[in-house]
Amino acid sequence: MKIKLFLCFILIFFLLSCKSSNIPHKENNDISKRINGTLWELTDISGSISDINLSSLDTPITIEFTDKGISGNSTVNKYFSSYKINGNSISFEPVGATKMGGPEDLMKMEYEYFKILGNVKNIELPDKNTLILKTGTEILKFNKK
Repeated sequence: MKIKLFLCFILIFFLLSCKSSNIPHKENNDISKRINGTLWELTDISGSISDINLSSLDTPITIEFTDKGISGNSTVNKYFSSYKINGNSISFEPVGATKMGGPEDLMKMEYEYFKILGNVKNIELPDKNTLILKTGTEILKFNKK
């Protein structure tokens, strides 16, 4: 009887230890944890406004992720929004910003940046110092500050 009981426990142990995990892929599961509390500087834009020299800006375009949302500098103004991440998908609520005015070219760049940010659908962290946000046709590439 004791042997049957012992074998039954061993069988249950093996069955439970072989059960497949329902935890999503680690990379997708923790993107929000990996970006929380990080500050990034925009280094490249591919798409409609790719001819802009970002290195010549007096105030770089930045994005900071917290558990409450995003905020950053957008050349002339400061901005903020909330976001949702599901796997490698990300979406942003409409951006709010201060109402400072500036040179026309910087205001146009800011407007285009907000437009792209509002259409972002995917997030990638290819390494610990690079953040890529994609709309499908446009890409925002950031380096960690």
